[in-house]
Amino acid sequence: MPAVPQWDVLLRGGVLRALSQRGCQSGWTVSNFRGRARLHITARAGDGHRKQLLLPYHWESDQLEAIRDGVVKLYEDFQEGIPIEAAIAALGAPLAVEQANRERSRQASSHLDPQASAQIPALAGRPIAVDWSGLISRYQQHKLRSGDIKESTWDRL
Repeated sequence: MPAVPQWDVLLRGGVLRALSQRGCQSGWTVSNFRGRARLHITARAGDGHRKQLLLPYHWESDQLEAIRDGVVKLYEDFQEGIPIEAAIAALGAPLAVEQANRERSRQASSHLDPQASAQIPALAGRPIAVDWSGLISRYQQHKLRSGDIKESTWDRL
């Protein structure tokens, strides 16, 4: 099992400290779920039901402060009576605008850069012919060679 990165430990500890300063003794934790931050709320700490909710943040070291601040904001909103799902949606709205602005500026800069515009594929917008039988045959060979499945299993499919 790989070692837990230092920033991961700092994030979890930072979330616990920040929440405890606001009166939350236990029940709110964060973890990694497929590269995204996930909030765990126990039934006792929440509204009587255990919840696991994805947050609008990537589980990366540069998101440490954003995740911590987001969880604290969610806790404060929850204490004010705002449903947790609505509070998460409100968290995601500014992030979506920020990501759209970043994407727009990246596209604008790529239009100014002749190197970037030369990287656009010549077949953009045209249909691409796919050799499905060859693709399936290569996939079968891969699965059989890797030992993922037996030949008898493939024959049954």
